[in-house]
Amino acid sequence: MVMGPEKRLTLSGVFLLLGNAVPLAGVLFLEWKLLSVIMIYWAESAVVGIFSIFRMLWARGKEKPYLVPFFMFHYGFFMAGHYVAILIFALLTGDRSMLNIGLLAPLYADPTVLSAVAASFLSHGVFFLRNYIGGNEYLIAEADREMIRPYGRILVMHVAILASAFAIALTRFDRPVTAVVILIILKTVLDVSSHLRERRRAATS
Repeated sequence: MVMGPEKRLTLSGVFLLLGNAVPLAGVLFLEWKLLSVIMIYWAESAVVGIFSIFRMLWARGKEKPYLVPFFMFHYGFFMAGHYVAILIFALLTGDRSMLNIGLLAPLYADPTVLSAVAASFLSHGVFFLRNYIGGNEYLIAEADREMIRPYGRILVMHVAILASAFAIALTRFDRPVTAVVILIILKTVLDVSSHLRERRRAATS
């Protein structure tokens, strides 16, 4: 039995929500810190970049041998700039773990945090396999468009996340757990909205 687009959308949507639920559970039940949540979303940007490369490799376009290395170089600078913003946030809030322990300390100081990164990889992997490959979307995809595809979503999402995080830290919100939960919900709403827009575009292509 072949599953239609609606089923694939339902499955990928469920995994998207589950991926976003892991940081929420970590904050509520495992006392994950705000910095760890922000680093999880930074790591998710890396996951998006990896699957963007896969999408480009499967897409059409003779220029792929040039576009893929250019994307890796350019996206790497984007990730570095985002990391610097997070490091500044950590220092302003008095957390020096990224300097004292390691650059990715908020991700591995508490091993359970890595489960959120794994959930993100699984979520994006399901979307890639079920929709892009299984749904034959790669047959009409163009490599140059796939190269710029992740930037709009990531820029909007992470500007909103970092702005909210700075607001939480600098205003000394009296219930930080509540504030972080609100941040996670905001990110989930942005994720779902972006996901639905992408599915509508795919349906009309």
